[in-house]
Amino acid sequence: DKDYRAIVRHTSVFADCVFCITPPAPRGLNSEILSDEFTKSGVEAISCGENFAEAVDKSRAFDNIVVFGSLSILSEIKKCIER
Repeated sequence: DKDYRAIVRHTSVFADCVFCITPPAPRGLNSEILSDEFTKSGVEAISCGENFAEAVDKSRAFDNIVVFGSLSILSEIKKCIER
């Protein structure tokens, strides 16, 4: 549904590393596809599949973490951060 390539173009200038997850929705973009797009734009990208906790754990090595996507994704990430 979304123009993920445009989103990658606009956000990749702000990122050193991106952790991509596959949202738990039938129309959700596969994390491998999104990760590949970020890699093409010159950003280190790590695909974590549907493993929200893995993405949060790996992101703790960075000073700033930005999460964006649907509200359901934000809720899941928040739960992982609070653990």
